[in-house]
Amino acid sequence: VEEVLKGKVLEPEVVRQASLLAVEGAVDHGANHYKIELAPRVVARAILKMGETA
Repeated sequence: VEEVLKGKVLEPEVVRQASLLAVEGAVDHGANHYKIELAPRVVARAILKMGETA
């Protein structure tokens, strides 16, 4: 994820790519499938929030 973001402007497509990469390979164990769907949105928000303070 860091490599995708390094040196780039936090544009929507860059943030989207990084957030999807963060959950790449995640395995659904039945009861947690919603977390895999939710995680990219949470990661994207965190990236954008960190970008505000940088």
